[in-house]
Amino acid sequence: MKRIIVITSGKGGVGKTTCTVNIAAVLAQLGNRVLMIDGDIGLRNIDLTVGVQDDVVYDFGDVVMENVEPQNAVICCNGDGLYLLAAPQINSNLNMTPLKMQALCAQYATMFDYIVIDCPAGIGNGFENAVYAADLAIVVTTPDMAANRDADRAIGMLESMKIPNQMLLINKVRGDLIRRKKSMNIDEIIDILGIDALGIVPEDERVIYAANKQKPVVLDKKSQAAKAFNNIARRLQGEAVPLIKLKKRR
Repeated sequence: MKRIIVITSGKGGVGKTTCTVNIAAVLAQLGNRVLMIDGDIGLRNIDLTVGVQDDVVYDFGDVVMENVEPQNAVICCNGDGLYLLAAPQINSNLNMTPLKMQALCAQYATMFDYIVIDCPAGIGNGFENAVYAADLAIVVTTPDMAANRDADRAIGMLESMKIPNQMLLINKVRGDLIRRKKSMNIDEIIDILGIDALGIVPEDERVIYAANKQKPVVLDKKSQAAKAFNNIARRLQGEAVPLIKLKKRR
């Protein structure tokens, strides 16, 4: 096992699930076996995002309750080593805890190079469960004050839970608004939140197109967001890759 990564935010709507799917997809393209765990009980979306919603028979609740062998609960999302373990649609009789999530990840540690957990929005029990097993937390935010305040609270929770490594991903960035001083700039966000930046992802309408086709945007070679996610995944593997340059909007 190379790494267990949780992708969190503190606030909904910042593109956390999109980041999860695309980072995981690139890691798989780079030759790794990658398991995505949808940590959002009752509000799962990764299966829809990658078009495997009709293939979900078991979820991680079934694995925790020992209704199925761990390897039989995962779904292959493509031929590149990308897999999904879906979240339960309901929380009945599961009583998920951080220790159960840790034990769940341990069952898959020898099967996969990376486990990427999509954390529920907010900082409640679902947050604590999802982040507990991680050795790296990627905190997703956007260039607005509300997202950054919530990201700051999430970072505080991660520190209190002693998650050893935290990095920042700034999503939906518009260079034209930054240049016109109508948006927070990258350095300002990094200074406010006080953790190192893993990457920035420009706002890109091709992300919406890809979501509607139920495919990762990283499959779209014309997408600026795809290039950013590729860079981010390569940094996770230790490559020294510069931050993407933001293009002017036409």
